[in-house]
Order: sequence, then C-alpha cells, then structure tokens
Amino acid sequence: MTLEDIVDSIINEMTPDMEETPYKVLFNPTKDRDAEVFTEGYAIDITYYCPKCEEKRASTWLFPDTDMYYVDECCNESVLFKAREQNEGD
Repeated sequence: MTLEDIVDSIINEMTPDMEETPYKVLFNPTKDRDAEVFTEGYAIDITYYCPKCEEKRASTWLFPDTDMYYVDECCNESVLFKAREQNEGD
C-alpha cells in the first residue's frame, strides 16, 4: 500500500457521504512559488464556489493526484476535491 493509497483511504473514511466540490484549474503549475518549489512543480491553483454562500474561492492544491479535503474559512463549510485522471486535462 502506497502513501497515496493511505491518504485516499483516510479521506474516504472522513467523507463517506460528502459530495465533491466542483472546481476549475486556474494555473497549472501554481503561481505560489513556495508550493511550486515544495512539490517540484506539481501543485496547481484552483477556483471553486463556497458550498454555503456561493462566494468565489481559490486554493493551491499541492498534490492534485490525491483527493483534498478541508474546512473552508469562508463559512466553515467542508470542501472535497477529487483527483482527476491525468488525461482529463484543463
């Protein structure tokens, strides 16, 4: 079992009934220089809407080949971004 499999398993346990938050890729690779260096150019910037108030939001996704889950500061709502296959491109 790889680290990626472990992380995906944990996220799936934490978010079993949670709907995926739709997003669009804003920059690939990210414009965040620290994130770009840390991930060796793998991080991306995404945009999405707050699930509660529909405010436009943005985030840097460090490892877009793995699902990302967190509580957004906008309305303290959880967001879940599902990794896309490499060939789905944006």
